[in-house]
Amino acid sequence: GIQEIVFRTLLSRRNQPTPLSDLHYELTERWSTPIRPINITEEGLRHVLETDNYYGFAGVKPQD
Repeated sequence: GIQEIVFRTLLSRRNQPTPLSDLHYELTERWSTPIRPINITEEGLRHVLETDNYYGFAGVKPQD
């Protein structure tokens, strides 16, 4: 599902903090196919990540 794709994306980036917009792009542009479309808003993705209790995703505040 979506959490698995995000998890694999973060692993490929060596678990570095990644902006939500980058994760959204990965889901909707790179992993989505005509056979398996992924249609989710950034806010929807934020909700999925915040309510996950399996992978342990954590938000990081942007550095100024």
